[in-house]
Amino acid sequence: MRTLKIISFVVILSFMAGGCDPNFNYDGPRAQPGAMASQTEWKVTGTPGQFSFLSFAHDGNAMTVCQSKGYSRGTAITIDFSRPCMFNMIAIQHGPFEFGYAKEVAVEISNDGKNFTRIFNGEGTRKITYLCILSPVKARYVRLVAIRPGIDKWSIAEIYFQ
Repeated sequence: MRTLKIISFVVILSFMAGGCDPNFNYDGPRAQPGAMASQTEWKVTGTPGQFSFLSFAHDGNAMTVCQSKGYSRGTAITIDFSRPCMFNMIAIQHGPFEFGYAKEVAVEISNDGKNFTRIFNGEGTRKITYLCILSPVKARYVRLVAIRPGIDKWSIAEIYFQ
């Protein structure tokens, strides 16, 4: 009986570690003051015709969702911070659509909005996708590209940078 309890505990912990923490709360410090533009300064665009409600990706409400219209590989969302900002972590909260994640996401950066450099590829996870970049980067534009689509449409309730 004791072995069964230990196995059950390990199984529960493994589910919690897979990016599905239901208590995700990002009210703590986000970045050093002045290092990151506030979400109200951002301008968000997406692959033309591929997203609905782009403004929901940064409106501060995890229950409103920007969602792709299909499952296309290469679908992208671009954030213009309005000025160069420093960060090394991106969290994409998928809101009420737990499985609305891309299986693989690329991070591309630019300072002119035209010439982008791919700096990172990461695995998407259900509920929240964390993309941790080893060295801090400074960029005005960040493009998130769905390299491998998931089982549901890509849903972006909030994007956080730190």
